[in-house]
Amino acid sequence: MWPAAALLALVAAGVGVTVGILAMGGKSEEDAAVAPTRTARATAAPTTDAAKACARGPAPASEEPTLFDDLADGASRDDPDFEVSFGAEVSDQSAGVHADLNLEMAVGGKNVAPRAFYVTIPPEWGITPGCQIPLGLAIGKLRWDAPLGRDGNPCNEPGPLLFNMLNASTDTANTVEFGDSDGNDRPDFAEDKDASGRADVVEKYPTFLKRMFPGRVPIRRLVGLFKYVDPPILAQSLFFESLSGSKGTTLVIIVQDLGDPEAVRGESGFTDYCTPYGFRISDSGATFEGLPLYTNPAAGRYQFILTAFGERDADGDGIENTLDTCPFDVNQGNPRVKGEGDADEDGLDAACDPNDFEGNPDQDGDGYLNRVDICPLAAGADTTKQKDADEDGIGDECDTSGKGRDVPDGHVSLALGAGEIVTH
Repeated sequence: MWPAAALLALVAAGVGVTVGILAMGGKSEEDAAVAPTRTARATAAPTTDAAKACARGPAPASEEPTLFDDLADGASRDDPDFEVSFGAEVSDQSAGVHADLNLEMAVGGKNVAPRAFYVTIPPEWGITPGCQIPLGLAIGKLRWDAPLGRDGNPCNEPGPLLFNMLNASTDTANTVEFGDSDGNDRPDFAEDKDASGRADVVEKYPTFLKRMFPGRVPIRRLVGLFKYVDPPILAQSLFFESLSGSKGTTLVIIVQDLGDPEAVRGESGFTDYCTPYGFRISDSGATFEGLPLYTNPAAGRYQFILTAFGERDADGDGIENTLDTCPFDVNQGNPRVKGEGDADEDGLDAACDPNDFEGNPDQDGDGYLNRVDICPLAAGADTTKQKDADEDGIGDECDTSGKGRDVPDGHVSLALGAGEIVTH
């Protein structure tokens, strides 16, 4: 199960970043900002006239709410179960240079996981639109660190997941599905139907992004595929003009289809992911040929502001609904730790396990393992798709003890952070 949403997010005129980022610390070679490399089939950069035609303009007018709008409504700050750190830096602080940009965010252990977050970057920062960059060109790296659970197991597989990020299409009229729409047992995004040497998700725009950000067209989109499992894990970073209402751009980083209101739960090999949790973005400032990707502003101090939203926790026990198999009962143990509060290790905490000394990995017999099941004690009438009408991480069949299936249970935590970059 990939929990309902854990998104991630950047800018030139001002940015929102939905990203989970690795905690600041020592940098290994793989962590460092990577010089861009041209892929074997990178498409040529546009001509000067074409570049002018795809220059950044005003943000498209759209009144339809995005994921951020929904989360911000009623979100509260200073939750001790959601504490987030954030940092920003560039490889060269000189004004006007095309420096690599590095962003890091981390959430400590025993915190609920982030559902979504973005960073507002000052409007003076320069970001080159993706349509001026060769399609398929590697221009960044993304690293995701989180303990992962696979095939019904708790979070006992450490990261990291490492993504080489390629410039991808922002044409919202030429789309690809995240799922397997053609029934060939491989998700459409991971296929290469035109034999171009690039996955279709690089050359086409995922339809689920249109549901998450209706009426918006990104300035730039990067795609990375990591073969931790097969099919590979998908990561994307998207630059939008002002999703948050501030001047500039919002960059969103998304893993898999997390945040899609129509996502099908349990289709990934992963059961869940846990804290401690972090992402690190390292984007190149220019290509080998000198094409600018980022441009530092004039000398001064610039604040990068992180806005992060945490997953809901209906019973207030510090375990997010998407991880809590007993969402309305305070857990006796910590599901992030194998066997704690779960003597039979079947994925159900003793707080709601009918018999914690006799293991049953699929308590309701609906074909979804307890750790994957968003309603492990009650099977739905249609077992082909788990339903969660209010998107609070609790399945409709068992979302009855709180506010019901149409009103989310558990508040949304809000955390703010800042990172300063000084240019001279």
